[in-house]
Amino acid sequence: NVFDTVFYNDQKGVNTRILVGKESEGGILYFGGVGKDTYLYRYHERSDAFLNLSVPFSIQGEEPFEVHDLVIDSNDAIWMATTYGLMKYASEKVSKIDLGPDYSSIEIRGLTMTDDGTLWIATDTDGLLRYKDGKVMRFDVSSGLPTKIMNYRSIITTADQKVWVGTAEGVAVSQEGNPNPKPTPSKSH
Repeated sequence: NVFDTVFYNDQKGVNTRILVGKESEGGILYFGGVGKDTYLYRYHERSDAFLNLSVPFSIQGEEPFEVHDLVIDSNDAIWMATTYGLMKYASEKVSKIDLGPDYSSIEIRGLTMTDDGTLWIATDTDGLLRYKDGKVMRFDVSSGLPTKIMNYRSIITTADQKVWVGTAEGVAVSQEGNPNPKPTPSKSH
């Protein structure tokens, strides 16, 4: 056999369906799953088992809570794309990120982060969001995307800081690294 198969289930600390796995810069493996009590895990190499990092938080709704994607930033905070919006796990606490009235509670399908800490957010049906320093900017068909429907876990940042995203109509890429549109000039009188 080329691969030795090990099943990580209840006996190894995983008691949910896993949807995504990512590795931090420091080599720590994190996995996102399904359920309010089983949404975030860290692999512990010495014990060859998983530690459930999920902490309680409050959300309202009927949809199951799912973590569709993860980004681990340079401070080891874990940003989570979820069925209930953007969440952040840091210092053993979970917080919901305010993306404004239109985007705070929508389903997030994918995340990527550029080197300067800009978070790019692929939404279910609202295109891409750029989140930096508490400010949100939306990109959709009028910005050059082929559609505003993004696919799950289909967004990456390349070494040259270009953002690539999988959409329902194909793949799109930014023309420049970490696009940062200039503010609209004000009219002079």
